Amino acid sequence: MCLNYCSLQEKISQMVQIERSGATTDVMKNYFIGSVLSGGGSVPSPKATPEAWVNMVNEIQKAALSTRLGIPMIYGIDAVHGHNNMNGATIFLHNVGLGVTRQSNHIVSLKVLFKTQLQQSQVEHQLRREVEIQSHLRNPNILRLYGNFYDPKRVYLILEYAARGELYKELQKCKYFSERRAATYVASLARALIYCHGKHVIHRDIKPENLLIGSKIIK
Repeated sequence: MCLNYCSLQEKISQMVQIERSGATTDVMKNYFIGSVLSGGGSVPSPKATPEAWVNMVNEIQKAALSTRLGIPMIYGIDAVHGHNNMNGATIFLHNVGLGVTRQSNHIVSLKVLFKTQLQQSQVEHQLRREVEIQSHLRNPNILRLYGNFYDPKRVYLILEYAARGELYKELQKCKYFSERRAATYVASLARALIYCHGKHVIHRDIKPENLLIGSKIIK
């Protein structure tokens, strides 16, 4: 019913998600923003209490509800390993080590997941689905999943090794990338997304912390 009353601007704004730091009362009121996100490390204040989080979200929601149509906003939190933005919260670790496959002698990355943590957070189904999807992806711009195994306490994922690590850490070290290097990374990401969309796979969490770099150095 709301869609029938929404202007084009309001429809577009309802599909927009902005970062918490930019979600002021005026922004929410004037631009009809539909969703707000706390990205990695984005908190209402240093060592914020649960009450501080509630108050912050309520203030943003109050601004959203004061717009012409009073459509509530959706609040999202980057919590892949638990609510790691909240002071004192439990973090579910993903330990990563190195190994060598017998078939190829290539160095691979070994990701270790603890079954108790998977069960407590109720993500067993999501893990099975992600393993099923990634094991069938074959693209030079997508990290390869070579296989998996498990023991009574842990699940192990055998992954392609990204020698230079996270794009975010590389950017922090370099301060900025050359135009050629930045263009190469963007083009690689675009090719990976085109391939995924062709397989009806949608990636929902694209950011520099989740992008990995191989061993090839681009000037």
